[in-house]
Amino acid sequence: MTDENSKPKTASRNSWQILPMPKWKSRLSLKRSFTQTEFRHLAEGLIPESMDDKWFVFLEDDWLYFHRSWTGACIYQVKLTSNGENYGVAEAWVNRSFKQYKNIFNILDKLFLGFLIDNLLQGKKV
Repeated sequence: MTDENSKPKTASRNSWQILPMPKWKSRLSLKRSFTQTEFRHLAEGLIPESMDDKWFVFLEDDWLYFHRSWTGACIYQVKLTSNGENYGVAEAWVNRSFKQYKNIFNILDKLFLGFLIDNLLQGKKV
């Protein structure tokens, strides 16, 4: 937890206990573009501060990882690439291990991943 005078801690792989993305995964068609400022905000990630925070998010080697905070399961991976002054989504993946994640509909995952990204960019807890 941070106070108002300190800079938020940037999330990293070591900030939370996590599981890798399983071999059972599906590619999502996600078209998004981010400014450099938005990319920097995404790069800060999200470290849960309470049991109400459902997601742990971090950026590593231009991959944005979304893990469930309670189980540590990696649900989404998004590869970001620079395209001049902005960044875009090069590829996106969703976990399809039924033991870790029950949804099977790519369209719902595409919409929900967009929601998570938008909330992360707006600095809201997700």
